[in-house]
Amino acid sequence: MNPPAIATPGRTTVVFLHKTRFFTAPLPFYCTFCRHSFPLPAASGYCMAGKGALVTEQDTFQQRIWQIVAAIPTGKVTTYGDVARLAGSPRAARQVGGVLKRLPAGSRLPWHRVINRSGEISLKGSDLDRQRNALLAEGVEVDSSGKIALERYRWQG
Repeated sequence: MNPPAIATPGRTTVVFLHKTRFFTAPLPFYCTFCRHSFPLPAASGYCMAGKGALVTEQDTFQQRIWQIVAAIPTGKVTTYGDVARLAGSPRAARQVGGVLKRLPAGSRLPWHRVINRSGEISLKGSDLDRQRNALLAEGVEVDSSGKIALERYRWQG
């Protein structure tokens, strides 16, 4: 399923990411899943209980990346390119890596669920071990070289 494009500047519609599904909705928007209302075009952030996120034209690229990565389910992985595509910038896979690399220390964002298009962890050394261990703890099988079976674990939004 291809998600709809991110809302066009000046419009009063949003792309709503709820768990693993995208929805386009006019504002004001009422989430029938969470029973949460988003009345303003500038509204963004997580839906109740962290179950969804609003992605609006006011959000920066970095904010869109954070919202999409936060929506990746436990036990699934996605690629830098998939995140870039979902954020509305399909040619920005390297920039997604840069955004994730600059996460603040102690961030709870599941950055470890993002891998390269070959199904491999791109990091080296102790960082590779840290990402592998985080994925293994979620039940994702990772071999000793950092390879993951994308056909089994891939989440595409």
